[in-house]
Amino acid sequence: MDRDLSGQRIKSTIGSRVKVKTSGYAIYKKGGYGRFIGMTADDAREAFKTIEQLKGLSVDYIKVINSGVFMPESGLISNGGFTREEIREIISYATDSGFPVFCHANGDVAIRDAVEAGASSIVHGFCVSEDTLALMKDKRASLIPTLNALSSLSLNSVSSEARKNIDIMTERHLSAMSRAKDLGVCLFSGSDSGALFLPYGTSYLKELLFFEKAGLSIKQILSASVTGELQEGLRADFIILNGLNVEAVFVNGIPVSRNTVF
Repeated sequence: MDRDLSGQRIKSTIGSRVKVKTSGYAIYKKGGYGRFIGMTADDAREAFKTIEQLKGLSVDYIKVINSGVFMPESGLISNGGFTREEIREIISYATDSGFPVFCHANGDVAIRDAVEAGASSIVHGFCVSEDTLALMKDKRASLIPTLNALSSLSLNSVSSEARKNIDIMTERHLSAMSRAKDLGVCLFSGSDSGALFLPYGTSYLKELLFFEKAGLSIKQILSASVTGELQEGLRADFIILNGLNVEAVFVNGIPVSRNTVF
């Protein structure tokens, strides 16, 4: 998912072999976080127009940016996100159009606004409270915690104070993830790859190790890592990427060539 539609290109390349789901690009509030991954919207009505454009791209879900990002130097969340009324209208419009909404949201207020508005999933969810986690359980909203992406911020050139803030937030979010598991919130793995310090493949595996640290069983981790129902004996569909270049495609556990016809 990015403003250059890389996900759509991958989908067009291998979509006939492996099921690929993409949002195309994200929708973010003008003046806030999201310029590198999405298209801006001044208000809900402008977001509606973007959703209509995304329909034409045959996307599978809508990604909405409803907050800023964690800033290691200050330990705070940057500016971003829509008002409570705007996010309600945007999610309502998307769901009425048949799309689930995945919401980038950090900070408990932004997370709760998105959940109350009907978001299908919260991506990141830093600083989520236990009350909001309980609401996520009631609303059947899943959590994609991206803990490895958070922890890996320390790999950048940051100060000792920033590394301390990263460590504190990582431990806090790990505890929240563990509590989400105890409450029965559905957890899904996501690497948040794309940045140079988050390479595809290895970042995903490191994310699964955080799931283990949060107390999930091997079966729970595997269930959080697949798109379908986990059943013993089933063979997996998956791809191997080198950056954004497709190196191999496996269908039912068997490698296939570009010329394979299904």
